[in-house]
Amino acid sequence: MNTLESFQLKEIKIFCQNYCQKIVNEKDKKDLEKQRGRYKGFTYGIKTVNFLLSQNNIKNTKTELYQHFKMQQQIVQCSKFKEGNFNEGMKESLYKIMNFVSGL
Repeated sequence: MNTLESFQLKEIKIFCQNYCQKIVNEKDKKDLEKQRGRYKGFTYGIKTVNFLLSQNNIKNTKTELYQHFKMQQQIVQCSKFKEGNFNEGMKESLYKIMNFVSGL
């Protein structure tokens, strides 16, 4: 299995950052709790990638990173963080990150 290179991790980080900017700049804020959940999910993706980039000796495969985000999505699905659609937004953003990782 091939390990993820630093440029691939940076692509994931840029992907998450772009979605965070879209959420902040969006004019139509119908479901604010869902938007907050999506933002939280993408910032979690950024923090995870920053940690991986800061570690010199950690080598992860695409499958391991995908499984990590999938496990986090299942944790969100089984727990209740806030009222409203906050959890739905987090699950949606983690799912988008998982799809991006699988496409690398």
